[in-house]
Amino acid sequence: MFNIIHDIQKNIPYSRILKDKYLEGTIRLVYLEELDESQQETVNDILSIIESNEVYQKQLDGNFNGLYYEDLSFQFYDEINNLLNMERHNSANQVYEPNNDYTIVKINSYEEAMKYTKYTNWCISQSKFDYETYTPHGETFYICLRNGFQNVPMERGNNCPLDEYGLSMIAVSVRKNGRLASSTTRWNEASQGNKTLTPQQISNLIGRDFYTVFIPNK
Repeated sequence: MFNIIHDIQKNIPYSRILKDKYLEGTIRLVYLEELDESQQETVNDILSIIESNEVYQKQLDGNFNGLYYEDLSFQFYDEINNLLNMERHNSANQVYEPNNDYTIVKINSYEEAMKYTKYTNWCISQSKFDYETYTPHGETFYICLRNGFQNVPMERGNNCPLDEYGLSMIAVSVRKNGRLASSTTRWNEASQGNKTLTPQQISNLIGRDFYTVFIPNK
């Protein structure tokens, strides 16, 4: 049970709100309904909304009143979209320092990802099965290439994985709604967590707004 709770709190950090009041319901949704990563992100959004709304806190018990994921996500649909719009608005209105060091390449297939096999051991470039595993719901991949990435030595810096080698190649995938699905440096630390870099950090690195650069396929 400890491992289950640990994984839930890692993947859905807002499950900790109100002294874990909604942990029971979150575990039920994740494991009984076998929610995928994108759906777990939606549950996290729902919990973040509940945290700031006392009405919801009174309406919903620790098991979400027994609601299934589909019903719960429908109830919060408009407010989740408002969260996304707020993220986009805040990102678009920030001023970024121009940076021409990165070239952004959109990856449309495993065959295109294969071109980078000799530069990194990312799963998406190693096998078609792995590529499809990371794009089960139509996620779109991009690769950010820093100028001269081919010549950067594979040496661990003090800020690894965010060191010179790690940041010389960054894999980014976005969901159909435009939100970040995963970000991995050249060190390929994906197994340690799907988001090494946040949209804000990526925007700062490339000097452009995340949501206008990494556009999902429709």
